[in-house]
Amino acid sequence: STLTFEIPEGSDPDKEDHSRLKYLAENLPQGAEFDSTARVFSWTPTYAQSGMYIIDFLLDDGAGGIDREPVTVTVNHVDRKPEIDPISDKEIDENQTLTIVLSGTDPDEEDQDKISFVMENLPDGAEFDATNQK
Repeated sequence: STLTFEIPEGSDPDKEDHSRLKYLAENLPQGAEFDSTARVFSWTPTYAQSGMYIIDFLLDDGAGGIDREPVTVTVNHVDRKPEIDPISDKEIDENQTLTIVLSGTDPDEEDQDKISFVMENLPDGAEFDATNQK
């Protein structure tokens, strides 16, 4: 999902510098954007970007005065769902054995060894061996 927030409007005690105030951002993560006119930060992190980021927002008065405000953004790791490989429709004669071997993957490499299969709505007389995935 997209993270969007607005930076509060700043002020300068030197009133003559107020019209020259500029909003800046440093250390933006890849893909993040900062609209300095609207003071809006926006970012849709990818799955690979989970982690902690420190982004610096600055207010520059154009006369040598700069205020810096670091903001920590934490992107949580989100578990993605596994995907079962497609299974085509099957046809079999009576009194014959039909074996279907299930396979699938998990896009999260760290979860590859955790994949398990469950069968639902098996017809009478059908069996499912979860260990052998058939």
